[in-house]
Amino acid sequence: MITRLLSKQDYLATCGGKMQNVTKLGDATLDVWPYVAEARRGLELSDYAFEHRLVELVYRSEDGRYDHVLIPYGVENVYLAIIVDREEQRVHGHYLLDLNEEYGVEYAKT
Repeated sequence: MITRLLSKQDYLATCGGKMQNVTKLGDATLDVWPYVAEARRGLELSDYAFEHRLVELVYRSEDGRYDHVLIPYGVENVYLAIIVDREEQRVHGHYLLDLNEEYGVEYAKT
């Protein structure tokens, strides 16, 4: 399986309009875990998150084309974002989303 690390520009291009939290809908169109298994090589993704298939949140673009599946990375407010193209029924790519850096989210460091 080929994985694709998205640039920030490519990632933002999948955030069309207002993103809607669809986590509770449970209408996943694709099993992302085979992709995650490949993408996590070379990343420091939490073994716990991978082994327990933890998905913290799923956001959908306003046009319904893309789902952003957020998997905890092992650092607070950092996620491996798997971008699913719902029209193509495939994983579009992945992006390391660090809310601490990108959006100034603060967390208590211990």
